[in-house]
Amino acid sequence: MTKNSRAEEMREKSKNAASAWLDFSQRKNKNMDTYHFFFEGYDRFYYFNKFKEVHYSLLKSYPLCNQYECGGKSEVLKIHQKICREESLLPKNQLLFFIDKDYDNVGSLQSCYEGVYQTDFYSIENYYTSSEVIERIIEEEIGYNRGSTEFDELVSKYEKLHQSFIDKLTDYNLFCMLCLKYRFVLDLQEFNIFSCIDIEDFSIVFLNAGIDGEQLDDIDIKYLVSRYEIQLARKIAKLKGKGEDTSSFIDLLSRFKSKRKGIIRLIQYYKKVKPFDISYFFRGKEDFKFLIRFLKYIEYFYGCKTHLPLKSTEKTLLSHLAKHAIVSPSLLSYFEEKISN
Repeated sequence: MTKNSRAEEMREKSKNAASAWLDFSQRKNKNMDTYHFFFEGYDRFYYFNKFKEVHYSLLKSYPLCNQYECGGKSEVLKIHQKICREESLLPKNQLLFFIDKDYDNVGSLQSCYEGVYQTDFYSIENYYTSSEVIERIIEEEIGYNRGSTEFDELVSKYEKLHQSFIDKLTDYNLFCMLCLKYRFVLDLQEFNIFSCIDIEDFSIVFLNAGIDGEQLDDIDIKYLVSRYEIQLARKIAKLKGKGEDTSSFIDLLSRFKSKRKGIIRLIQYYKKVKPFDISYFFRGKEDFKFLIRFLKYIEYFYGCKTHLPLKSTEKTLLSHLAKHAIVSPSLLSYFEEKISN
């Protein structure tokens, strides 16, 4: 590990409710007109950018702001509770708290934590992937005029491909949701389902062979269940080979197998329920990765440059693309309420 990566790791570990509270305590009385923002992490790029836009559109001025990265949803909620208990003088409209919905029901947390904004979709990355966003990117980053043949063709291809991507990962998203519900440990980075997907001739294709070398034609629930069980079995074998304790993983695999049929049936049920909209529960990280993959592909296919650092980290790209991301009606209302009071 390099010196820079160690420093970054230490910086990430220091982000928590306690450090955010300490920073806030030192800053809160320096200027009483300052807004205080509490974020999970790098979602600050999005919220900070959008709040300033809305503030300027309403008051023709940019606000004074302090920002605090708390290191996760639970940490944001911790500091929200602490401030509600101990801060009575600071106006509530100057305190802004932001969390991702993840797989929670929309509204379930707001009723317990007044003044906290919870995303309508899984996470803020989902606000970067709509048709409206790709239109802005094509116009401003590539330079195609709205209404031109090139512009309309790229938007159309994106919309069709994005919907195909969502359809193909529906089972995966439902599987992730149920693993959380039943408390099955699923290492998403290790599972890395996005590595199976690529774009070819403006179609979604599967890259690697499936289980036991079989052709991978679909990422459906049966494939996901088998893959997860194999992953756990390999983990157990690896630990056993090192002489380490395997009891927790053996228990996890046993519990998972006992719930396997129920999980499959439940996912099949979800997919038949018409009011169920997977887009509200679609994991934002995969959604954002798809957007970047699409932009890389059109650079290659059409030879057009986006003038975006597409090889950069996700954090850098979220920062660069924040100006193009949409503002949902709920977020706009949250901002307007804070600004007008």
